[in-house]
Amino acid sequence: MDIFVVNYAKFLSFILTFIRVSIVVFLLPFFGGKAAPSLIKAALCLAMTIGLWPHLSFDPKYFPNSVWGLFIIVFGELILGMVLSLAIRCIFSAAQTAGQIIGFQMGFSMMNVVDPLTGISIELTSQLTYMVALLLFLSFNGHLFLLAGLAKSFELIPPGALLINPKVFHSLVYFSSEIFVIAIKIAAPVMVAELLVSTGLGIIARLAPQINVLFVGFPIKIAIGFFFMGVMFDLTAFYISHVVNNMDVLFKSLLIVK
Repeated sequence: MDIFVVNYAKFLSFILTFIRVSIVVFLLPFFGGKAAPSLIKAALCLAMTIGLWPHLSFDPKYFPNSVWGLFIIVFGELILGMVLSLAIRCIFSAAQTAGQIIGFQMGFSMMNVVDPLTGISIELTSQLTYMVALLLFLSFNGHLFLLAGLAKSFELIPPGALLINPKVFHSLVYFSSEIFVIAIKIAAPVMVAELLVSTGLGIIARLAPQINVLFVGFPIKIAIGFFFMGVMFDLTAFYISHVVNNMDVLFKSLLIVK
């Protein structure tokens, strides 16, 4: 037995598995982000790849015959990892966008904090809704369902078997648009309440001009905003539980090309 003989098909299968796992891990907030050291994330990706790879089979017909074919296969794994990550990250981005809308309505648009996961400056309410969404996802064991769904993706589409087709790009566009739709739905209670408060303050300003509406209005809008954020968190929990409970169906709809 020659220990120096390399099975290039198995080696390529290992590399493609590592690429797909790495893209998913590095793009998700609870696995990736700047808060976790890169060496820890790389070790996690390697451990997950070693755990998944022995149970996979690489069809020899997908083995590339040229450098261009290898590039196409690697690019397909990158796209697939991005689609899976975006499908889950959609709900977190929606919660963060909803927080930005609420912060503008409550007058917190000038109050920014640094997000430890991304290192960028965001609004205070945006960081609050983002962290609540993240804690809800973990409390529903979403991270475990995600790892199970990632392992299932290798059964639906083995390494190197993805063919770039319009459905993949349509999925990217769809989830990008859903971020804003879900954000409006989550922030709707606070938006409606703040609209009614602003309307009432406008009427008061017309009926009693001597009242300083700006001085009185800011504390009222802040109090009403925080009160209705409780209703908003219920909606956030509903959407996150829906994503977690239907993660298998979501991944199958993305990966099975009809």
